[in-house]
Order: sequence, then C-alpha cells, then structure tokens
Amino acid sequence: MDRRRPPMLWVLIGLLTVCATRSPAASTPGVTPLKAQSMSPLPKSAPAKGEAVRTSERAWWNQPELIAALHLKDEQRTKMDAQLANTLETQRTIQQSQAAQMKAFEDALVKGDWDAARRAAASVRDDMEKLWMAQTTLKIDVLTQLDATQRQTLAAQYRQLLRQPSVLWGPGQQVHLPTPTASSK
Repeated sequence: MDRRRPPMLWVLIGLLTVCATRSPAASTPGVTPLKAQSMSPLPKSAPAKGEAVRTSERAWWNQPELIAALHLKDEQRTKMDAQLANTLETQRTIQQSQAAQMKAFEDALVKGDWDAARRAAASVRDDMEKLWMAQTTLKIDVLTQLDATQRQTLAAQYRQLLRQPSVLWGPGQQVHLPTPTASSK
C-alpha cells in the first residue's frame, strides 16, 4: 500500500526550521566542524519562559502589519499562541527520540551492522514524518481560528504564508503589504 509522503525537500525544510528555532547556535556565527558535533539527545528540560515568548513573537499572527491587515483579535492570537506552544513541545519530544535514533544509526554504520542501520534510518524517517505532520497540523489549526473574511484576505494578499512550511517569521523577513489600488481607496 503506497502512502503519500510529503516531498523530501519540504520535510527537510520543516526539520531545519524546527531545529533553527530552538538551536542556541543559530545566533552564533561560525560553524562547528561535523566531526566535532555530538549526537547526544536534546535536553529534556522545559524551555525557559522567555524562549517560548520569543518564539511566539515570531509567529506570523503576531506581526503588527498582519494583525492590522487581518483585523486579528487578541482572543484569536492567544489561541494560536497556545497551539504553537503545544506543537513546539510535541516537536521537542520527537526530536529527542530522533536524536537517539540518529546515534543508533551512526553506531550501526561504524559497526557495519547494515540491518540495524536500516532500522534506525527508518525510525528517523518516521520521526521526520511526525515532525512534518505536527507542522502542517499547526498550520491548519491556526487557520481554523480565522473567520471567512480573514481567510479570504490571507489567501488573496498573503498567500506566501500559506506556502511557507513554518508559521514562524524568520529573521529579516518582512510582510509585504499590498499596494492599495484606486478601487480599494
């Protein structure tokens, strides 16, 4: 039975987006050589309260231009923030599992245990699928908070938000408000 899977590029983009949003090295210049990187699992402690606030501030629904353009209510944005927090916690749990599987994969490769490497790789693939599903489910759940007029405005004027894999607004990204036309004045 053939299950449809998201294109691998989007899975990778989703995974990188999640990793970039929680990586302490994301803001640090320079790159650690591959051989020096550790395959240890992610810490199991909850994120600091400030980290969660910073992440939700980067969500598209918390950008001033979009709040005004879509006439977003505080109640909508609060629900969206809660959905984001739940998704981030789910993704953190999946990433911890994935880190252990990546370690098992690496160990199997070193030992030449190809069957174990294949099993570990399949587990990593399954976790990547779970990460993708969490991300797309978040996008859908966030969009359910919009009323029909807000969804229509979003689709007509901010379609890039529907196309991007993440609900987070990356550093340096800007919302491009449409130029008013003579008929819209």
